[in-house]
Amino acid sequence: AERNAELKEREIQKLKQDFESNIARLEKRCNHLEDTKEKFQKSLSTKTDKSGFYTEFQKELEREQPLVSEELQNLLKLPSSVTYIKVKGEIEFKVLMSVLPYSNLTQLYLRDTGTGDEGVKELVSVLPSSWITTLHLVCNKIGPDGAKILAGALPSFRLITLGLESNRIVDEGAKELASVLPISKISALHLQGNGIGTEGAKAIADVLPSSKITKLYFQGNTISDDGAKALARALPRSKLTELGLRRNGISDDGVEALLNALPRSKLTQLG
Repeated sequence: AERNAELKEREIQKLKQDFESNIARLEKRCNHLEDTKEKFQKSLSTKTDKSGFYTEFQKELEREQPLVSEELQNLLKLPSSVTYIKVKGEIEFKVLMSVLPYSNLTQLYLRDTGTGDEGVKELVSVLPSSWITTLHLVCNKIGPDGAKILAGALPSFRLITLGLESNRIVDEGAKELASVLPISKISALHLQGNGIGTEGAKAIADVLPSSKITKLYFQGNTISDDGAKALARALPRSKLTELGLRRNGISDDGVEALLNALPRSKLTQLG
């Protein structure tokens, strides 16, 4: 227990150092821009030709774009007052990881952050100490290895909604997630556009009756008729109220199986 406490303290200290480092970088960029503004104001008070300075100032403004979004800056300033945030880009992701354990965030939307499988490792290391219940990782180059890392930690999260839209977890990743769904808190699962085929759909379908899933979104995969039939068989025993299956190569046979299962299911939305 003493060893665990020591490791936890080291982890906290590292997070604090990372946070302070990112704050220092933000301040440095802000100070640099303030210096440029002062030069501009000084130039305005003189009667000399200003055209050259105007050109340089415009270039400086173009070069000195904010390091992170205004939304993330607000989180850094008042971490306890923000509960939802959208983050885009690798720098914003790194800054967010530093502040996440100290925030009151409950909803997190990460898009195009270059997270990848390595970023998932970093994310799962801080999520258990956060208040996040809704997490979307959209277009983040997450593959089956990232899905496996996420699945391994999923039962320890507060997550209720998990979105992995437009990644590439394929069947292998879907199977990893399926293996822990019955012992997780997940009730809404977004798996659109992940290259998931019949086997992945079957794995998810098999655990639906023992999971808390009420909303499942599979649009833009390749589950075909066999995957649709597996889901149809699971519907009467599941808690599903919403199911998204567009653009999955499902023919009339698959559609018929789903329609036949509808009267015995809790589904209110199928599309």
